[in-house]
Amino acid sequence: MPSSFESSNLHYNSWLLLQQTCNLVLRCEARVFAGKGLTPQKHAILMAIKYIEDPVTPTEVAHWLDRSTNSISLIIDRMVKNGLVKRIRNLKDRRSVRLSITEKGNELLSQTKTSGWELIEHMLSPLSEDELLLLDDMLQRVRKKAYEYINSK
Repeated sequence: MPSSFESSNLHYNSWLLLQQTCNLVLRCEARVFAGKGLTPQKHAILMAIKYIEDPVTPTEVAHWLDRSTNSISLIIDRMVKNGLVKRIRNLKDRRSVRLSITEKGNELLSQTKTSGWELIEHMLSPLSEDELLLLDDMLQRVRKKAYEYINSK
């Protein structure tokens, strides 16, 4: 368990708790997906490719996951080498590629679907439906402020 730090500053306490929670949730995801040879990032990319409407590009995946296109492209490179994803060249514009999941990638996604949902349900089980709606609203407001901050600089 991370150290509990109490300050008289409620903003700082909330900020630290948000960071610790994010880090812990990511570690839980890593544990769930590691058993199948996936990282949370690779799993998220497979999910994005599966659920974004065709044609799926690395840029669209990056937007969907709110990550930089460069970081997503590097992970996709490794996924192509591992046989999880295919790059398909656009015949009209050779610089452009679209992505598709291979059979191996689909199998891994199917194998992790249940354990991924079990993790989500387990982590959010202490919250009632009303609390989940409130949490959703609060996180969306904080995310909006973060976007405003990023885009103002």
